[in-house]
Amino acid sequence: MTTHSGHHRETLNFTGFSGYYGFMSEHEGYGGFDYVDSVFYMNTSVFAIHPALCDTGYQNVPADTGAIALGWIYQSGGFESADLKESFSLRSMVAASAWSSNQEWTISTYTYSHGALALKGSESFYLSESVQTLKLGRVGKNIAAFGIKMTTYGSGGNTCSYGEPTYGYQLAFGDMKIRWNGKIPLHGVGRQLPLPGEAMHARHHAMPQSIHSGSMHASHHAGPPAQATHAAAWHSELLAMSHDPGGLVEQFALPHVEHWVG
Repeated sequence: MTTHSGHHRETLNFTGFSGYYGFMSEHEGYGGFDYVDSVFYMNTSVFAIHPALCDTGYQNVPADTGAIALGWIYQSGGFESADLKESFSLRSMVAASAWSSNQEWTISTYTYSHGALALKGSESFYLSESVQTLKLGRVGKNIAAFGIKMTTYGSGGNTCSYGEPTYGYQLAFGDMKIRWNGKIPLHGVGRQLPLPGEAMHARHHAMPQSIHSGSMHASHHAGPPAQATHAAAWHSELLAMSHDPGGLVEQFALPHVEHWVG
């Protein structure tokens, strides 16, 4: 699950979970965190059922880390210390846009004091499907929580999967290096709080409707979908695999919930 090397350091690659993928909110406490909004894990075994995928961020992250799994986010996600009184530093992580090029993602960090979270700072990164190492420096030191959010759509990604550029709202990541200032907390120790200023739902255990909706082929279009078009066929690995018997939608047939862009 994690790699420890003294002084409460760990490297998270979101391994050890069953199935092809799932919500991290089903595994609160992993790595000392509780998870808010659309934070997922994915096992690399999923690539075998859809061999057309080529040079996506989903594939490039585990190829870089050497792990058999990765984390991914749909639009936005949050990570909170399972005990907000236990602070940590986000030292670095490797990341890639799953489907797009020049896509902006913003990491915002928060401190905890007197029962409330406060914004410490933010840093933005432009990502494509090739892996980059993200380092926050001072912004990532001695914090209690952080959020990751897509802030621009970017442009079309690689063409080798389907013969034309792909687009998507997903971030793939791994080798998340954390240094805890005290002990690594366990789930259920403290009360969790919403991240200030973030348009995120409370943690949930159902699949976003937009991931289940639409046609795979409609996602290969000339530009990113309009922000207001909730039912547009966005490019998701679920859309690409949902037509396979026994595929992801069949395996994780969870209730639809309203999702949002923002």
